[in-house]
Amino acid sequence: SPLGELFDHGCDSVSMFVAALACATCISVGPTPLCFAMLIGSMVPFATAHWEAYVTGTLRFGYLDVTEGQFTIMAIYAFAAQYDIDSIIHTPFFDTGVTKYTALLAFFVVGMVLAMLQNFTYSIHFMLKNGDYKGVAPVVPYGLFLGLTYAMGYLTPARLFEKHPVLFVFTVGFSCARITNELIVAHITDTLFRKTQLCLVPLAVVLANGHFGGIDETVALALACVATAGLLLAYGVGVSCQIA
Repeated sequence: SPLGELFDHGCDSVSMFVAALACATCISVGPTPLCFAMLIGSMVPFATAHWEAYVTGTLRFGYLDVTEGQFTIMAIYAFAAQYDIDSIIHTPFFDTGVTKYTALLAFFVVGMVLAMLQNFTYSIHFMLKNGDYKGVAPVVPYGLFLGLTYAMGYLTPARLFEKHPVLFVFTVGFSCARITNELIVAHITDTLFRKTQLCLVPLAVVLANGHFGGIDETVALALACVATAGLLLAYGVGVSCQIA
């Protein structure tokens, strides 16, 4: 039902980045590009799937979707339970010169790109065929989100993703979940999605603070985490009150 989809996928929007963090911790990769790829690879395909649902009116499951992702995570957990990950993650993959770390990074990046391509191809074809371009609106906040996430993580003096990976993941995760929740509601209620998203402001403030000075970057990131979590909670409470 629409109500079931709202609450189920609303919770999933939060659990996605938590699962990615747990998976990265499980294989002991630390604040590396692999961990960053797992974070983006968990949130973005979930968002593009709902973007497609917003455009077409139907939530469609592709060849690479949530089931395949869940089996992949379960396989990683099972492997980590049996073997010493720290001793083998940087060893060669079979007889090639490619390490298992590099193979995992490539796997997550390719999987994310393939999942996104399915959604993008179907959505763009639908918009061009029907002349309905309301689907362009979500591209703006998600594009800004990706740019701000990368800039916060790697382009600030403190390199916040490497210095405070858990706090960073929760900050950007809450922000993405807030955008995705509104996209889910727009799809279910057949209303227009807003291009302006307040949850991006804390990320922009952290980035500006890192480059132009102000308070300590760690404090700024912590405050941004509280702000994005508060915005997500406020939206969830507001929608629940409207339903009630």
